[in-house]
Amino acid sequence: MRQLTTEGGPPLGAVDSFSYPIDRDRIQRGEVLLLYTDGVTEAENADHAPYGHTRLANALAKLPPDDAQSIVAAVIADVRGFVGEAEQTDDVTVLALRRRADDAGG
Repeated sequence: MRQLTTEGGPPLGAVDSFSYPIDRDRIQRGEVLLLYTDGVTEAENADHAPYGHTRLANALAKLPPDDAQSIVAAVIADVRGFVGEAEQTDDVTVLALRRRADDAGG
């Protein structure tokens, strides 16, 4: 597993004149690209402890990269399990893209 780092910026479309940085990378055969909103890592439990990047990385490390849909479901379930009955204060959005292992493209 590796983490892509970017400069980031405001939410898309929130600032008309913002010049978003352009980053490039390549997903290798069999790899999964996971995109998520800050509502995932900033989700809080009843004690106001954040879910955090480390907890997300630990959850992902336990998952096989076989199925993008299963990865999304597992991450959302892990966040919900951590948060419990605490009130949700932000969106929790997760998107996973998996490049097939048998993909012949470059």
